[in-house]
Amino acid sequence: MSDPASPEEVTELVLLILDVYGTLHDNGARITAPFGQTPARWQVMGQLAQEELTVSQIARRIGNTRQAVQRLANEMASAGIVEFFGNPDHKRSEKLRLTDEGRSIFRRINIRQKQWATSLGSRISSRRLRQTIRGLEQLAKSLEEENPDAS
Repeated sequence: MSDPASPEEVTELVLLILDVYGTLHDNGARITAPFGQTPARWQVMGQLAQEELTVSQIARRIGNTRQAVQRLANEMASAGIVEFFGNPDHKRSEKLRLTDEGRSIFRRINIRQKQWATSLGSRISSRRLRQTIRGLEQLAKSLEEENPDAS
C-alpha cells in the first residue's frame, strides 16, 4: 500500500461511523415507531422475511447475543408478529417465522423506509455514495482480516 492511513485518520473514521450509526438508529426509530416497532425488531423481521430461522441463527447474522434476540422474539411472539414452530433438525431449538401481521408490518415499515431513503438519496451524489460504499467494504474486509474469529 503506497498511502497507508495514519492511526489518527483511522480513529477519526471510527468515531464518525459511530456517530453515523447513532443517527441511523434514531432515524430507524422514527421509521418504525408509527408501527409500534423498534429498529431491533425491524432487524429481526428482516431476517425472517428472507427465511425461517432459529434465535441463534438470527443472533449470529445480526451480531447480537442469543439472549437479546430471544427476548425480542418472545416479545414479538406475544405481540403476534412472529411465531415459533418445530424444527425438524433440532427439537430443542424452535424456528421462527413472520405471521401475516408481521409480514404486513414489515411491508409497511419498508415503504416508509424507502420514502426516507429516496429523500436522503436526493441530497447525496450517486458517485460519492458508491465511493463511500467501496471504502466501507474495504474497511470491513480489513477488519475481518484483523480479527478473523469475529466474523
